[in-house]
Amino acid sequence: MLIASLIALATVGGGTATYLMTQDGGRGTAASAAAFDAGAETSAESHDGAIELAAADPPPVQDDPPKTPTTDDPPSHRDKPTRTSAPSKPAPAPTPAPTPTKADPVESAKPVPDKKDDTGITHIGGVTFIDGAKQAESATGLKSLSFKPTFNTKAFKAEKWWRTAKKHAEKLMPDLVLTDFEVKYVMSNGLANLSYRGAEASYWFRSKSRSKRPKNIPRGVEHEIYCMVYVDVSKSKIQVYAASREKCRGSLRPPRCSLKHVMKKAREIGMPQGAAEVDLLDDGWYVQIDEWSETIPDDC
Repeated sequence: MLIASLIALATVGGGTATYLMTQDGGRGTAASAAAFDAGAETSAESHDGAIELAAADPPPVQDDPPKTPTTDDPPSHRDKPTRTSAPSKPAPAPTPAPTPTKADPVESAKPVPDKKDDTGITHIGGVTFIDGAKQAESATGLKSLSFKPTFNTKAFKAEKWWRTAKKHAEKLMPDLVLTDFEVKYVMSNGLANLSYRGAEASYWFRSKSRSKRPKNIPRGVEHEIYCMVYVDVSKSKIQVYAASREKCRGSLRPPRCSLKHVMKKAREIGMPQGAAEVDLLDDGWYVQIDEWSETIPDDC
């Protein structure tokens, strides 16, 4: 019974012999062994002859044919054809350097008004600026006033100066009554220090004779009535100019208490140290420092 078969491939010097071993009880047949021996001798002789021929005269080596370049396999740098230089063109004449000119002064830092007129309206870069004083001059013909203070603006008694402010305002309109009064910054001694940035005292007055609505303007139609005169005091100038309101009414009782008294009362109820903004309202003095604020009665 055939148990296993094994095919052995033996190569000797380029010759090939096949030896089929049939395992039958652990031994191959005599015919198979003889056939294998004969093939092995023939292969050995062929191998010896090939060695002698190679040693005597080796055949010439043939170069591989040049590879034809394809789109998928681009040629190497050795296969690139020699590029023929294009005929040289005469070099263009050199461009003369521009003659340096004197630079114009830079004006971009200063906005250039697109339109400006005497109505107090100015357009700059698409932004409209309205000068209330100039606009009032155009509408009423009342020329604004501007002059320098003649007093110490670092120790200004703002509540006493309201009568002087009224006299300046009456140069523009008659029969005036006080409507608003505010000042910043008031120190603990009651004096305002106008030398700080943004410090100012403002007095607003209303003219009774100019407070009437024009009869040719129906009710419900917006209309500005030039019935007001504003007086603004700062460290460098005093400005007096007309102003408008949609409704001209109301008045404010002139102050009775001094700001020194007001600041003392404010400290007693917890006002912190500092410079205060003070407004005179219908119910008294409104005092504010940062987040702290309180109303002090004007009952002196």
